[in-house]
Amino acid sequence: MSADGKERELDRIHSTLETIRDRLSDMNITIAKQEENLKEHMRRTDQNENMIKSLETSIEPIKKHVSMVEGALKLVGLVASIAAIATSFYGLIQYLTQ
Repeated sequence: MSADGKERELDRIHSTLETIRDRLSDMNITIAKQEENLKEHMRRTDQNENMIKSLETSIEPIKKHVSMVEGALKLVGLVASIAAIATSFYGLIQYLTQ
């Protein structure tokens, strides 16, 4: 191989190495940006988890109230059913004793 051919080959290798170096530099910048985005995402996730815990704690009395109202409505339904049955029996007894 001639000296001129070797020189071109070295220039090509040098150019390739510069391209690789530039790409690595770009990758490092991208990784740094992604790391910052990840930190922000983790911070927001922690914040959201704390908010969810707070909401769960504050909604507990509402859950108890709903359970109590459901129980009261079931009791009202039971009393209404008993009253309807009693009224029906009373009407039946009135009819039979005529």
